Amino acid sequence: MKAIPDIRAWNEVMVKKYDVENYYEKSSFAIRWIERMRIRTVLRAVGIRPGERLLEVGCGAGHVLGRIPQGELVGIDLSSHMVRRTRERTNGRRVRILQARQEGSERAQRPTGERQLSGETPRYSHA
Repeated sequence: MKAIPDIRAWNEVMVKKYDVENYYEKSSFAIRWIERMRIRTVLRAVGIRPGERLLEVGCGAGHVLGRIPQGELVGIDLSSHMVRRTRERTNGRRVRILQARQEGSERAQRPTGERQLSGETPRYSHA
């Protein structure tokens, strides 16, 4: 079996090197506007209602989860740095934030009944 590269270490370096808050706060007006529209579109498409559960795979710094007002929310990210930021952004709300650990994709599973927000195929399971 082919060895899996250390994606976690690379990811930690990248999230610190390219601070996502700079993207949201310091990008050009056009980029910030497009990102606001993207998040609005995602929130409308999700349309989560009270009592529903939602799993966001690759929640980053919680910019989407932080704007969902209801439901049982779970965010998962590979980066411990992003997990901390999501916890800060969603402080005091009913949001579970989990740090993923890298595994072979054949072992990754999503709990039954949870909706996945990300378009990516889950390849990590929570630690």
